[in-house]
Amino acid sequence: MYKIRVQAIRTAVHLGALGCLGYLLVHYPLAPLFSWSAVFWLALKLIANYSVIRVNVGGTANNISVGFTVSAALLVLFNPLIATILVALGTLNERDFRRLRPIWLTLYNRSMFVICATAASLLFESLHGAQDYSGSPGRFLAEMTAMTLVYFVCNTFLVRAIVAAMDDEPFFEHYPFKGDLLLGYLFQGVVAMILVYVTRQSQILAVLIVGPLWAIRFSLQKIVELRDINDQLVQSFADALDMRDRDTAGHTRRVATLARLIGAELGLSRSELDSIYAAGSLHDLGKIGIPDAILLKRGPLDRSEWDEMKRHPVMGAALLAPYKHLRYVTDIMRHHHEKFDGSGYPDGLTGREIPVGARVICVADTFMVITDGRPYRRPRSVNEAVAELELCSGSQFDPEVVQAFLRLNPAAMRSLLNAGDVPDTQRILRTISPHPLWAWLVRSKGVFSLR
Repeated sequence: MYKIRVQAIRTAVHLGALGCLGYLLVHYPLAPLFSWSAVFWLALKLIANYSVIRVNVGGTANNISVGFTVSAALLVLFNPLIATILVALGTLNERDFRRLRPIWLTLYNRSMFVICATAASLLFESLHGAQDYSGSPGRFLAEMTAMTLVYFVCNTFLVRAIVAAMDDEPFFEHYPFKGDLLLGYLFQGVVAMILVYVTRQSQILAVLIVGPLWAIRFSLQKIVELRDINDQLVQSFADALDMRDRDTAGHTRRVATLARLIGAELGLSRSELDSIYAAGSLHDLGKIGIPDAILLKRGPLDRSEWDEMKRHPVMGAALLAPYKHLRYVTDIMRHHHEKFDGSGYPDGLTGREIPVGARVICVADTFMVITDGRPYRRPRSVNEAVAELELCSGSQFDPEVVQAFLRLNPAAMRSLLNAGDVPDTQRILRTISPHPLWAWLVRSKGVFSLR
């Protein structure tokens, strides 16, 4: 059935693109396409868009490019027919030229960009008319913003339509209408305004934009590589702990996944959910420093051994303390054994003094420990774990977090975690970006095209 949906969407988009081109050919001249100006801007567009950066955001593979800056300028400087053709051709990139994606995806993207450019350019023309750009900068900015929004909505809608059909999932399940992505488009729209003003003086001055755009792309590429390295290091820490204690291997991953689901139920922001997942993956990192005689002991710990074990939240946070951008993650790690009534450790925090991520992980960790069991204690049922959480709600656990967990259906969560117990390293990526500005830039895509 999903194959029929995919084919239907592809056919509809291709027909829509043909309809757009037919309308534009009737109403606008084609001759400017064969001018040196068109060739110049096509080359500039290809340079700006070539060799996109591949990243994973929210579990979905996307492309980062600085090419929309030039696309937006094209939509202003040329009539809608020429602008549409140049945008459709100029969005070809390395993956298309080297045949790294199926030909049907390349063709789908071309049709998609024809529709996006047609809608955006016609809107701009209807708003702007024959006015001079310098007449009213404020109005020009509003018109560019409206044009960018239309392009953005068309682009994300058509990408999501084919991806949802290919993955056989609901359209809005992962619809990429995210604030950071939209801000990336709007930012490049503003840069395009500057490019338009520059080319009013001399078209050749547009070449000056290539250097800064390529520098931005190079910087983004390096930051993505750095994030990948950091992610591998973080995941290696978690894997090292699993290798030490085979009986609890995978526990941190399950806790991280469950904690993220609880946080989402609480309505936490995406950045908070990212930090919670990272902290959940590493909440027991400090156990690397616990002697094997204690960590791997098959029976209950005595008083001195327990005192040693209670040091692991502090040791784990200390291991990541040099990474200043992980401050919120380390706060969660340090306090995930605090109790709502102040009887926990290491600092005896109470109530909302405890970071919300730590309160969430405390509930997730307890549920998983009870249902997973330990070498010295058999696993207990989901109902027994729920009873324990309800009994200690308000003393050990934050009542709001417990209620959020119960709304998720604990039995279903346990089954889900058993079925999907696989690494999910992508959720850590945004959290470990070394600077918030770069984190935002990496999440912002210039040209959003299909895989």
